[in-house]
Amino acid sequence: MKPRRRRYFKQRLLLVILEVRLTTKRDIIVIEDEADLRELFVNFLEAAGFRARGVSNGLRFDAVWQDAPADLLIVDVNLPGESGFRIVERVRRHSQVGVIMLTARNAVSDRVAGLRGGADAYMVKPVDLAELLATIEALMRRLTPPPHQDSAARPNSWSLDTVLWRLTAPNGEFAELTAAEYTVIEALVTSRGEPVPAATILSRLGKTLTVENRQGLDTTLYRLRRKVGATTNQPVPIRSVRGVGYAFKGPLA
Repeated sequence: MKPRRRRYFKQRLLLVILEVRLTTKRDIIVIEDEADLRELFVNFLEAAGFRARGVSNGLRFDAVWQDAPADLLIVDVNLPGESGFRIVERVRRHSQVGVIMLTARNAVSDRVAGLRGGADAYMVKPVDLAELLATIEALMRRLTPPPHQDSAARPNSWSLDTVLWRLTAPNGEFAELTAAEYTVIEALVTSRGEPVPAATILSRLGKTLTVENRQGLDTTLYRLRRKVGATTNQPVPIRSVRGVGYAFKGPLA
C-alpha cells in the first residue's frame, strides 16, 4: 500500500473511531487478499468495537468459518482462486449472514451480480471508512431480530423483496423494480428511516457525486415515486433531507 494511501486511511480511522458508539460486539470476517488492506480493515473494526478476523482466500475462510461463524462478512470480489462472488453464493446456501462486497469494479452489471448472488451491500474501492462503518451498522440493525410481536403486528408496512426485486405497499400491491431502482430503494430501506447521503447512493450505483449525477439521481427518484404511486395507488414515502440526501420514512416490515 502506498504511503499516501496508508496515511489517508489512518487519518480516516482516527476520525471515525471518535464517532463510534457500539454497545455489543459482533463478529466480522474480512476476506481480502491484499495484506496491508486486510490488516487495516481488521484493526479499524477492532478499534470500532467489533471482533474481527482476516483471511486471504476462500480456503482460509472455510477454516475460520467452520471454527466460528460470524455475524457479517466483508468480501473482496477479486480474490486468488475462488472469487468473492462464488464464496458468497456458497455461504448463502446455509446462512443469512450479512455480506458487504468490496471491489474496484464499478459497473452496474457487477453490482447486480453481487446483489443477486446474495450480497446485502456493494461498495467500490477505495472505501471511505465512515461509509463502511455506517453500512455495517445499518446491516446489523436490519439483521437484529426485533422484539417479539404478535401475528397482527405491523400490518400497514412497506416491504422490499430482495429476490424478486419488488417493493410492496401496505395494501399488498407491489411495483417491479429495475436494477438501478432496486439499488436506490435497497440503500434507503436498509437505513431504516435514517437519511442516506446522495454520495452513498451514487457510489452504490457505481457513480461519483457530481452535479450531473446528482440531477440524474433526482430524476430516478422522481420517476420511481410516480411508478410506485401509479402501480400501488399509494405514495412511496421517500423524503428529501436538505443538505444530506434522502430517507425512507414509511413503516417497514
